[in-house]
Amino acid sequence: FSASTISKYPNKIKNGEEAKKLEGVGAKIAEKIDEFLQTGKLRKLEKVSLWVFEMMTRSSINFLTRVTGIGPAAARKFFEEGVKTLEDLKKIEHKLNHHQQIGLKYFEEFEKRIPRTEMEKMETLILEELKEIDQEYIGTICGSYRRGETSLAS
Repeated sequence: FSASTISKYPNKIKNGEEAKKLEGVGAKIAEKIDEFLQTGKLRKLEKVSLWVFEMMTRSSINFLTRVTGIGPAAARKFFEEGVKTLEDLKKIEHKLNHHQQIGLKYFEEFEKRIPRTEMEKMETLILEELKEIDQEYIGTICGSYRRGETSLAS
């Protein structure tokens, strides 16, 4: 309501006291008007903007670390260089080490989940091969398989 009233006001508002004379403008809005007119900023808005930026930064860095071979330090470095997406990574592929290039190339494949039944077949094959190598070896499929999930992260 106060925003509508202020936008319709025919003159430039010089301070919060002047704004308080308008219908719907109270002390808090008047304070914000004074703060903005004096500093050109609003602290509360800057806090929100900083929070949004930090969340976007964390989100981008977390996403980049899903690429095999890119840890938190490399992800932060790439983010600071403006890399935030797979498309951005593809543009700088020449800067990636071999492991990171493989992680990028097969990202979609690595993200796919493997059905539990398929993993059970792999487990049988792997454990049979392991016994042929050495009867003393013990193999265990870990991660989401061991936790009993129906589909597994690859």
